[in-house]
Amino acid sequence: MPIRRILHSNLFLLLASILVTLLVLEAVLNWIGPTSLQVRRNENSFRSFVWNPENTRFDSELGYMTRPNLDVPFENWEYKTRVRTNSWGFRDDEESLHDPKILLLGDSYCFGWGVEDDKTVDKFVERETGEKVLNMGAPGFGTIQQFLLLQRYCGTENATGCTVVFLYYINDRIENFIPPGGGVPTLRKEDRRLLFTPASEEAYNAAMRVHETSFVTELSRMSAVADLVFGTLFNPRRGIVFASDFEWEDWKVKEKQFPGVPVGPFEVLENLLRVLKLYALERDLQIRMVMLPFYTHFTDNDSSLDYSTEKKVFRMLDIPYRDLLDDFTREDFYPHDRHLTPKGQEKLGVAIAKFLEDEKNP
Repeated sequence: MPIRRILHSNLFLLLASILVTLLVLEAVLNWIGPTSLQVRRNENSFRSFVWNPENTRFDSELGYMTRPNLDVPFENWEYKTRVRTNSWGFRDDEESLHDPKILLLGDSYCFGWGVEDDKTVDKFVERETGEKVLNMGAPGFGTIQQFLLLQRYCGTENATGCTVVFLYYINDRIENFIPPGGGVPTLRKEDRRLLFTPASEEAYNAAMRVHETSFVTELSRMSAVADLVFGTLFNPRRGIVFASDFEWEDWKVKEKQFPGVPVGPFEVLENLLRVLKLYALERDLQIRMVMLPFYTHFTDNDSSLDYSTEKKVFRMLDIPYRDLLDDFTREDFYPHDRHLTPKGQEKLGVAIAKFLEDEKNP
């Protein structure tokens, strides 16, 4: 057999072996479950709805707002959805803006991250209560932003006599404590006054840049093997800072640019709720707090993280609340994305409706 033919044959066998090995490795990495490698791949390739200039715009008071009148696709590994918004930028129809009886405020759980428009929590609250519900959820919003958004909506639409349900998520305690000068408003104290600091457009634009999609993020999305190689050598999301990982000392410099003194996370919650109660009296609003489940409660060995401190604040201020942490299971969540599935959203809507009914008929 000629040497050239032998070389060609060996090269073919080598390439075939490499291809088979890569295919087997790809299958293994994709099917062995949500390992640390898969978690990292999701972080390297996920698409953020918020940090996309086509979906949100900067707002100095709130940090950002979802753009009005959207009709856009939003997908990640575990879901393919479309997001439609009304003239306010809420993920609800236009009719719901007019004289709603129940207002839902919250973050991405309230917004319905990862589910279709007809599977968001508000649809199930409407179904169970028979009342008109407005979904005002905005991904990434903490309690401060939710309160400021409530003020803006009620002032513009002259909304009164509503039941307002805040969907409180465990990371709100961190987002409420972010120092000023970042991408979200903060609460500070000056003497006996409370001050809301504006958000920074520079920080908003920086977050946009970090979350941009790139050749590497798309490779990570398409292939677990590609992510193993390129995601390791070229971290596509280097620079992303999650709320719990802030370099606090770096932020101390920015604090000096703002009047007042910082307020601790639970002191923020207490002071904010005191202001909220006064505002509710002016508008004849009924305030309710719902504490949301979170995925790591069902997966981490240490499940001691809970809402016990928040509940002390709610009881002290006599605000009705419902803790839903133990009403859910890990099957109600997307394992990688960690948001609620359509089934989880329905369970949440039914639980909120029951809470409201129980409050009517104690």
